[in-house]
Amino acid sequence: GVGKTDMVIQLPRIVGRPLFDITCDSYMTEAPLVGFPELSGQNGSTVTKWENGVASKAAEENGFFYGDEFDQLPGSVQKRLNSLFDDRRCITRRDGKVITAGDNFMGVVSYNPSERLSKRELEEAVADRFVHLSFEYLPPQLEASLALQNTDSLGLEERAILISGDTMRFMYKSGSTWKDY
Repeated sequence: GVGKTDMVIQLPRIVGRPLFDITCDSYMTEAPLVGFPELSGQNGSTVTKWENGVASKAAEENGFFYGDEFDQLPGSVQKRLNSLFDDRRCITRRDGKVITAGDNFMGVVSYNPSERLSKRELEEAVADRFVHLSFEYLPPQLEASLALQNTDSLGLEERAILISGDTMRFMYKSGSTWKDY
C-alpha cells in the first residue's frame, strides 16, 4: 500500500528493459529462481533439459529481477542468490551451467519490515548487497485527496532515478536544474 511494487514495475518500463518478477514464500526452493530440469518429448523419446529460473532469466536477458516478499524465503535460498547480486554477478545452476548477468542487470527485492522480534527479515549477508529505501504510508488526508482525485491543493515535484552502471541516484527538479535528493 505504499508504492513499492508500483515503483519496481515502472523502472524497467522507463529504461526499456524487461521485468522478471516473482512473489516469494516460505516454501519456495531455489528452483524457480535459479533453474530446474524439465522433461520434453522429441521423436518419441523423453529428454531432460534445464530451464532458467526467474532470477537467471533476468540476469541473462539484462533485465530487472524483482523478488517480492523476499524475506519469506528460507535463509539458504536467499543466500544462494548472493553471487548474482554482488560483484561476481553470476550464479551456477545445479546442472553446472554458469549464468552471467549482463552489464545492466538489476536485482530488486522488497519486504515489509517488522518490529516483532519473531518476524524474520533479510539475511544479513543478503541485506548487505542492496541499497535500502524505506517507504512510509501517506498522511491520511493526502491519501483521501488522491483517492477522491482532489489534487487541486497538491504541490507537484518532478523526481527521477538516474541509473548508471551499478549506481543509482535519486534526484528532484528545482526550477530547470536537477539536484540530488
